[in-house]
Amino acid sequence: MKGFTQLIGFFVCLLCSTLASANVMVYPMVVKINPVNPNKNQFKIFSKSDKTQYLKVYVAEVVDPATQQEHEIPVSIMSGTGIVASPQKIILPSGGEHIVRVRTLSTPNKEVLYRVYVEPVTAEDSKYENNDAASVGVNLTWGVLVYSPPINPLSSLNVNMKDGKLENTGNIHTWVKDILLCSDSTPQKCEKVKIEKSLYPDLSMLLPSVNFTIKSVVVQYKTQESDMKTQRWDF
Repeated sequence: MKGFTQLIGFFVCLLCSTLASANVMVYPMVVKINPVNPNKNQFKIFSKSDKTQYLKVYVAEVVDPATQQEHEIPVSIMSGTGIVASPQKIILPSGGEHIVRVRTLSTPNKEVLYRVYVEPVTAEDSKYENNDAASVGVNLTWGVLVYSPPINPLSSLNVNMKDGKLENTGNIHTWVKDILLCSDSTPQKCEKVKIEKSLYPDLSMLLPSVNFTIKSVVVQYKTQESDMKTQRWDF
C-alpha cells in the first residue's frame, strides 16, 4: 500500500542509501497484529557484520499519523496498555539473526499505529561487558510499523461539506486513492484529484479546492483487508 511508503518515507530513503553498508537488516518493516495467530506478530533482525553487535528495542505510539501534526510518544510496559516488543536488549553475533516478538497489552477500540525501533548501541551503553570485537557499525535506526487493530474493524468515510473535509468515521485507517469532485451527476462534469494518502480513525483531510459548486463527491479507497472501493455522496 502506497500509504505505508508515504508514512515511513524517511526510513525507506535511509534504507536505499545505506543498504550496501548497513550492518543490520530488519524484515518485515510492517506488521499487523494478528489476534488469532500470535506467532505472526514478529519480525527478524539479521546481522550483516563480521562482528558482534548490541541493539536496543523500544516502542513509540504514532499520534496523528500521516498528518503535519504527526508525533510520537514513548510506550512503557508499566502503563498496561499498547504493545510491548521483546527482547528489549539483543546481542547479535556475526552473521546471526534474532526474532523480535510483539504482543498487545490491551485491545484498542480503534486502530493504533506504533513504531518499534531497533537501534545499535555500544557495549558500554547497553550495559553488557565491553568487548573490543563488538561494533555498532553504521548507526542506522530501524523503525518497524506495527498496526494494532480493534476486535471489530469498521471502515467508514464521511464527507463534511460544511467544513470541506473528508472524515474517517470508522475505527481502522483507509488509503484514499483519489477524489472526484462533480458539478452535476455526469462523469464529464467531474474533476479527479489524485490523493494517495492514508486517513486514520478520527482524522480528516481537506477536500481539494475547485472553482465550481460541488454537487457530488466520489472517493476511491481501500483498506489493508479490502480491494479498491468507490463511495459517492450527493448534495
